[in-house]
Amino acid sequence: MSKEFISTNSVFPSPVFSQAIKVGHFVYVSGQVGDDLTGKLSNATFDNEVK
Repeated sequence: MSKEFISTNSVFPSPVFSQAIKVGHFVYVSGQVGDDLTGKLSNATFDNEVK
């Protein structure tokens, strides 16, 4: 079964893990903290973070 590593430039990159991996029909997403591209934590509400 093939694996597709998924990443985007709209979040702060992590050298430790992939943002998501697609295996077959499943997509496994990693946990992300609410930071911006500078690495600074966001003050946004949970509802705004998940949009």
